[in-house]
Amino acid sequence: MEAELKLALPSRAALDALLEHLGASDRKGILQSSIFYDTPSETIRGEGCNARLRHALHRDNGTESWVVTVKGPKLKQKEFKADSIAVRPEEEEEVTKSVADAIRAGTMSPLDALPQTELIKSIKAACGQEALRPREMFENTRVPVKHTLQTSKGVCELTLELDETRFEFEGAREAHWECEVELPPERASELAGPVQAALQEMLHSVCKAQCEPAPGKLSRYRKFVKRAKKSSL
Repeated sequence: MEAELKLALPSRAALDALLEHLGASDRKGILQSSIFYDTPSETIRGEGCNARLRHALHRDNGTESWVVTVKGPKLKQKEFKADSIAVRPEEEEEVTKSVADAIRAGTMSPLDALPQTELIKSIKAACGQEALRPREMFENTRVPVKHTLQTSKGVCELTLELDETRFEFEGAREAHWECEVELPPERASELAGPVQAALQEMLHSVCKAQCEPAPGKLSRYRKFVKRAKKSSL
């Protein structure tokens, strides 16, 4: 299970101001390249799920990693008392470069790189005989910063993930900036509201703007592609 809170930042300048405020020691960050897989008929999307292969390059030391992630349908948000949070089932596994290469080459399904849990089995059943193919791709640079946040529920030790995400499609380009934080899923209903309120207060002070909840990157990318296609007509 994953519980992730996202708030949009208004600009690159706001991101830089936040990095300065937090005293980020390494601003080179992690270059993440994400490829999302689905069937030609978009079965996985239709199930409210997504399947991703992510490559991460740590710019400070050159180390690399490959992670396969499948996320299930989002749970209803009312109990979490924060409109910036998404809570959903998740299966995630770090894989070797050879496995990642096989997935990219189309000789291995990303679903086969994960433990065969009920979530994975249900997605496989929905896909049937249709093979998964790469459908969407984008990059982001992530700077993780540890931060102690004072909330109405007390002090929370968090890792803030500060992202610049770059979308490209047929010559169109767009950049997005955001602050993400993962909460313990078992405490999401208790902490989501207080953490969002305290984080928004801090961001408003530093960025001089109201930082609203941000949708997931994949949904924003899909909207970007839709706009790009419309503008090219």
